[in-house]
Amino acid sequence: MTAPARPDWHVLEPQAAGTPWPMLDAVRCFRGRLLYDDGLRPAFAGGTDGPCDDDPADLGAHHVVAVSGGEPCAALRVLPLDDGSAGFCDRLLGDGATARLLTRLDVPLEDAWEGSGWAVRPGPGRARTAAETLAAGVAVARELGRDTLVGASGTRYGQLHRVLSAGFRRAPGVDPVTVPELADDLQVVLGHVDTLRPEFRALVDRMTPRLSWPARRS
Repeated sequence: MTAPARPDWHVLEPQAAGTPWPMLDAVRCFRGRLLYDDGLRPAFAGGTDGPCDDDPADLGAHHVVAVSGGEPCAALRVLPLDDGSAGFCDRLLGDGATARLLTRLDVPLEDAWEGSGWAVRPGPGRARTAAETLAAGVAVARELGRDTLVGASGTRYGQLHRVLSAGFRRAPGVDPVTVPELADDLQVVLGHVDTLRPEFRALVDRMTPRLSWPARRS
């Protein structure tokens, strides 16, 4: 069997509201199709243009996007947590809950980022692409000076297992939350780049030069 083609990797910068952003539109449609999943999650049915996930956190975030055949095949949102942006975890746990969690763990907000909107197209090589997408997000956050990830991972379809296998951990004192619109139970996770598994940190290093990022910091 022929191995699937390796995707190209891009980093999208935050944009002002109202700015045309075709690639983000494509990412939102891509996420929406995966989430809708032939009606499993009707909240993402969208309108006349089909399924869509137009998350309000998108505009203030960087996005890692893997592109294959001219279309997104994987994506991850990288959202700094000290600029007032409302992330997914706050919507899950309540306003200000993420900041309180990080404060309890002695993690400065300016060192933290939220990883969310993680989507990977099904098919051959999906596990590898999922790991590369997460590693690329860590690489982007590291170049932005962000060392600690916080996010929410689904427990029913293997996402949490992938995150824990990279060396992230369940947030202490935070129980899983059932989210009917996602047909999943979400567990808040976190991890500092220096405490991740060595093999995953090596993947982060390998992904860094593969990212097409016009505003690269280094």
